[in-house]
Amino acid sequence: MDNIFLTVLNMSLTGAFVIAAICIARLPLKKAPKIISYCLWAVAGFRLVFPFSIESILSLMPFNAAPIPMDIAMQLVPRIDSGIPFMNNAVSGVLPAPIIGDSVNPLQVWTAIGAYAWIVGAVIMVLYGVVSYFILKQKMRGAVHTEANIYEADNIKSPFVLGVFNPKIYMPIGLSAQERGYILLHEQTHIKRRDHIVKFGAYFILCLHWFNPLAWVAFLLMGVDMELSCDERVLKETGDGVQKDYSRSLLALATGRRIIGGSPLAFGESGVKQRIKNVLNFRKPSRVIILAAVILASVLSVGLALNRTSAISLENDNLYGMRIVYEENPATFFSDMKLIWNESVYHVTPMTGVRRGNRIGIADDEYSTWLVYELRGHDRDFLFIAESRNEDVWRIMSSHPPESPLQQYILENATDRQKMERLLSVTLFLDGTAILATPPISSFMMRQPNFYTFTDGELLIHYENGEMVARFEVLNDSDMIYERTLVFVESSVPLFADVGARYVARYVAQQIPAPVDDTITIYMFKDGSGQVGFSLFNWELTFDPIVLSSSNGYIDVAGLNAALAKYPQDTIRRVFVKHTSDFTKDEVIAITDQFVIPSGNFNMGTGLAEWDGTM
Repeated sequence: MDNIFLTVLNMSLTGAFVIAAICIARLPLKKAPKIISYCLWAVAGFRLVFPFSIESILSLMPFNAAPIPMDIAMQLVPRIDSGIPFMNNAVSGVLPAPIIGDSVNPLQVWTAIGAYAWIVGAVIMVLYGVVSYFILKQKMRGAVHTEANIYEADNIKSPFVLGVFNPKIYMPIGLSAQERGYILLHEQTHIKRRDHIVKFGAYFILCLHWFNPLAWVAFLLMGVDMELSCDERVLKETGDGVQKDYSRSLLALATGRRIIGGSPLAFGESGVKQRIKNVLNFRKPSRVIILAAVILASVLSVGLALNRTSAISLENDNLYGMRIVYEENPATFFSDMKLIWNESVYHVTPMTGVRRGNRIGIADDEYSTWLVYELRGHDRDFLFIAESRNEDVWRIMSSHPPESPLQQYILENATDRQKMERLLSVTLFLDGTAILATPPISSFMMRQPNFYTFTDGELLIHYENGEMVARFEVLNDSDMIYERTLVFVESSVPLFADVGARYVARYVAQQIPAPVDDTITIYMFKDGSGQVGFSLFNWELTFDPIVLSSSNGYIDVAGLNAALAKYPQDTIRRVFVKHTSDFTKDEVIAITDQFVIPSGNFNMGTGLAEWDGTM
């Protein structure tokens, strides 16, 4: 439902601009036939209903048709894509970004709340229209059928048309023959032009966009233009010299109400003052005015119905095998975004203070297109990405995921509602800290940091001073942490967890998976006594180096080879060896010759480089 709400919101923003443009265009079209202004509202209706259109350089739209990305609630750095840099910066700057350690993006909560509010409002609007329609129809049961589809009733003061497939004209009793003739012709003209169907369609669109004040303006002004154009049609059919008599007929109905019987789906003689003025001033416009009005309306209709052309040029871009995917993460409320290039997976991480290098291609996802660039001035295999049709560079694509936890336990068989209302996950890290994913539908803010302790068959989550936060029973209390299951017992804070709820292990970071990228880095250094030590830096596992240590604090070549042997065969193709400046060239060659890489096809020579000893 969130995606439907965001789609409607995008259409409403685009439609709001079109409505504003039509309101302005009605000023120079004052002396033109009102049917032209009436027809222009079809463009606004198209924009408010259809989320797609044709891209063209003839478009008059100053911004992208869908400025709000469908994945904005899942983005690590929420940002709109209007195609106007200063607008993007102004709006995106006030959007709430997720905080590291939180289990949910705050923007996702607001999107969910907005979606529920929108659907409730739309349902109320539909119910009001349907109920008021049938109430009015019930009131008209006593109306007398006079001829064809014409009825007379003594409980109404203004004529109106009611119905869709079989519309009926209801007239008040007591009209003179002349008044009755003019008003009847007016209502029959409405039916011939299918205005009653247009009215139903317009109200349905208003139900979808009830939150947009310009949608209400469009609904009211379209009704005005409908009536004025219908009056002009009647005057043309009856000939010259009837303006005064026709205006007197309208004046006799001056007590009519704007919405007949409270129903927005029935319409009749409303806006009488403006209509009388228009009738008395009616003059057949010159051909020049008609031609100019038609040209203006045509330009606006085409320009406002088309989408602006994307600024992306697909020429000379590497498009093969590059795409954006989103993977559901059961421990969070937003998906993980990844770039797939050939067979490599690059994880999304935000970063500031970056410089854009050469463009290396574009990547498509379900919602949009992204420009992909090299990261200038960085010696690691980072890529960063920019929004399509926009010069703002704002995302970093990296082969390094966030720091992996020691273990993560997920609420078993969690429903969508439980994901919003219950403690969803328990995450344990190597440094002894823990994160509890408190529900977003709560005003409770947990103190940080939290720590964990396994003791006496239980997992205790506590503050640094030892004060208990939550307690879980541990099932299958084996030495293998990934075989355990947690059962919630109690908490001292409102975690919104159910007693007896089971939390099952998701994965174990200590198990080395097959690298998603084929590059590793080995650091060689010497301690004060000259003993050689190694650190293995695997970009795919962590931002921080994994130090392989033995009992004396260092690791020998055999230990390093044992660690490298954990990688599956033929997954390592690039090996970078960095060493401190106190190694000679011959020492480096002698040591690296002892490395056993689980691949017969790798390149190590290009990776040799001196290192200043800092990480």
